[in-house]
Amino acid sequence: MVIDMKKSKKTIKRTLCLILSASMSLTLAGCGKEETSPSAITDKNQEIILEQVLGAQVNPSHSSKAGKEETVYVLADAKGGVNQVIVSDWLKNSGGGQNLTDCSDLTGIRNIKGYETYEMDEKGNIIWNAQGSDIYYQGTTNKELPVKVQISYQLDGKEIAPEELAGKSGRVTIRMDYENSETRKVDIGGKEQEIKVPFAMISGMILPQDTFSNIEVTNARLLSEGNNSVIIGVAFPGLKESIDAEGLKEKLKDKQDDKEGIGNPDELKIPDYIEITADTENFELGMTMTVAMSDILSDIELTDSFDLSSLNDSMDDLQDASNQLKDGGTELKDGTLKLKDGSSELLSGTQELWDGTVKLKDGTRELSDKSGDLDEGARKLDEGALALYEGTTSLKDGVQKLTSGTNALQDGSQKLAEGTGSLAVGAKNLNDGAHLVKDGVNQVAVQMNTLKAGIGTPVSSPAEFDPSNPTTLLQVSYLLNQSMKAVSQSEGLSEAYYNGILAKLEQQTAQAQADLDAAQANLASAKGQADSARSCLVQACQADTREVEVVTGTHMEEESHEVTVDAPVYMTTKVITESIVSSEEEESEDIVEQSTDENTETYTQSYTETVTTQTEVVDTETISVQSVDVDNIRQSVDAYQSALEDVALYEAQVQAYEMKVSSLRDDLAAAEAFKQQQEALVQKWGTSIYLGAVMEQKLSEISGQLNSQESAGGMAALVKGAGDLADGTQTALAGAAELNSGANELKKGIDTLSDGADELADGADSLNDGAATLKNGTGELKDGTGKLVEGVTTLNDGAGELKDGADALKEGVLTLDEGVGDLDEGALALVDGIFQFDEEGISKLTDLFGDDVQDVVDRLEAVSNAGKEYNTFTRLPENVDGSVKFIIKTEAVKSETP
Repeated sequence: MVIDMKKSKKTIKRTLCLILSASMSLTLAGCGKEETSPSAITDKNQEIILEQVLGAQVNPSHSSKAGKEETVYVLADAKGGVNQVIVSDWLKNSGGGQNLTDCSDLTGIRNIKGYETYEMDEKGNIIWNAQGSDIYYQGTTNKELPVKVQISYQLDGKEIAPEELAGKSGRVTIRMDYENSETRKVDIGGKEQEIKVPFAMISGMILPQDTFSNIEVTNARLLSEGNNSVIIGVAFPGLKESIDAEGLKEKLKDKQDDKEGIGNPDELKIPDYIEITADTENFELGMTMTVAMSDILSDIELTDSFDLSSLNDSMDDLQDASNQLKDGGTELKDGTLKLKDGSSELLSGTQELWDGTVKLKDGTRELSDKSGDLDEGARKLDEGALALYEGTTSLKDGVQKLTSGTNALQDGSQKLAEGTGSLAVGAKNLNDGAHLVKDGVNQVAVQMNTLKAGIGTPVSSPAEFDPSNPTTLLQVSYLLNQSMKAVSQSEGLSEAYYNGILAKLEQQTAQAQADLDAAQANLASAKGQADSARSCLVQACQADTREVEVVTGTHMEEESHEVTVDAPVYMTTKVITESIVSSEEEESEDIVEQSTDENTETYTQSYTETVTTQTEVVDTETISVQSVDVDNIRQSVDAYQSALEDVALYEAQVQAYEMKVSSLRDDLAAAEAFKQQQEALVQKWGTSIYLGAVMEQKLSEISGQLNSQESAGGMAALVKGAGDLADGTQTALAGAAELNSGANELKKGIDTLSDGADELADGADSLNDGAATLKNGTGELKDGTGKLVEGVTTLNDGAGELKDGADALKEGVLTLDEGVGDLDEGALALVDGIFQFDEEGISKLTDLFGDDVQDVVDRLEAVSNAGKEYNTFTRLPENVDGSVKFIIKTEAVKSETP
């Protein structure tokens, strides 16, 4: 056969990838971050967790179609020493046959999922009476295992026994080594060589995080499960030698200086152990579990007819896919870079917004402080006006000028009072009211949701919710109605319940009577057949004169039987018959033959009684008879015996059915008497059941209205309108600008007042009247400044809330920017990893071998076939496909309780 060397190299490349993929999927993960899970693993369920985790890692390629699937459970001590081996076998009855043939060298075989029995044939095969079902059985063995686990422990660098390690603290190392003793002699390149069956050993253990920390693993992966760390490792004992891994390394070293680059040959590693190192406090270790499988290479096909060109195309596609992966990773990195730039701009904008809110808050705080000064000044102005009014009583001159000035002051202060007072009070009241409306609408929406959740939706079955914890009124109403109905029915209230019982009793009585009639007819027929068989037997015994043992009559023997109708009952009848058979040779003596007939019949009945039956047994004696046909006599005896057994069976059935009919008729009489109690029970429970049904109906109607589309749409519109109203009131606050205008008018009036004050000396009388007017104006001014202070306080509070929101926004954007940075770094690491995978993985193995590809292909094919052919630990019938896996469980290491 001519092999294309270039394509064969790619074939080897694919094969090695398949071999190493299982170990890479686990060992590489051990170098990364711990995966987390929200649930905690307790000591009670750690075995279940390990079975689930390890079960997800193994999937025998042929177990689904295997006729016999075998699981070998190895119970070992904490160091891996074997204590017991238990084997569970599953025989798959895909054809639904009556019998299943198996072979096994197990002891103590027992059916663990049914009641089917088995027998051993002359060849030592096990014949199961499967009756169309699969068979699950279990047994034990002392056979040598093909694979073993050896666990060693070190504390602070010194080896220590597990029982001595329990309860101690320090730096602990747990190492699991594996032994593979299952070998095969194979032909490779025309030479007989020994290889080992390629077992994959997948081990797991659970380390509580409160006693283990700083965990490091070799040839394993580390993941977090709640408050525990789960270790899963993989090893291939003997595979390195079987595929000549050292030879492959030498070829890699020869290629290492080639221009394409092969990489470090030491990276071609096939793990044959796992190791865990951690800091521990009060060391305790639960059970460990190891699953061993032999078909890890079952997906590899390397026959002479292997389509290398197709494989070459596939490897080209793989290289193309790797190139596309590199391109995609590069594009992803570009995208994350743009995202990072955008998040930076967003962060800058958020910082500017935050700076603005800080300035706004500072301004409102200053305005609030100054408004207090304004209020204090207005108060002092009012006091001064009063003093001015009291001190200028005698001043009469200059009244006209002072009047003009105070009029201007009055007009300005009135505008200020009206503008600031009305605007501040109205805007505040409007804003407060709008927010109250908004809060109220939101509260109504929340209460509506609470009401809908409390009422719930109609239910029609307890399967729709947890009956032990009802959470809605409709669920409680449903349970209440069901309880009322159940109570009423238990007391016989339901007419349908009564009629159902009566109809069932009548149906059972009619069926029992029909069964009785059929049994009586069968009995009569069986008696006729017995009489006919007896006549045939007597006739068969009449022949040539000879001293023989013949039937002279019968006698009755009583037997007690447990007879059950409509339930399985087994009756065994055993008859021993002796007869003299005439020899065909004249000088030969007559031969006495003894035959034993044993017959087991299965019956069913609803009632079980002990029935005494009489069996007619054949009596024989030696008489002078003529020659007879021995076969005819034997057949006649068998037919007569079978007829007698049928008579005994039908007599037992007739007695059982007669008792059943009598019992059912008594039940019918009792049911008729029960009917008289119905009216009182209806009066007792009828009203309660009706009111319960009405309550459930009304709750269902309310639930339908609350959950209707119109209700949901109206509430949404109401919430939106309240929000719009609250936003609109903010605009109304702009009316506070009128305060500035009023203040300007006040200033003009005060200027005029100053001019009038210059004329005060000339007209005290006019000043007195003007002072009175001033007093009135300053009182109104004081009231207005008080309302202004209240408005400024509200504005300051709103600015504080705005600043708090800006703070939260700033923190969120900072978190977003950090996350985008992490994403960009992760994308960079991903791109680096993709290129490294392409350079050190896909491209590295392309030129592993030279002209000796066929030898490597033959070796890999031999190893693959050895794994696929190892399909049972015990025995396997011919032409039956099988699969086997080993589950090794070691004891826990715990401190002894004092």
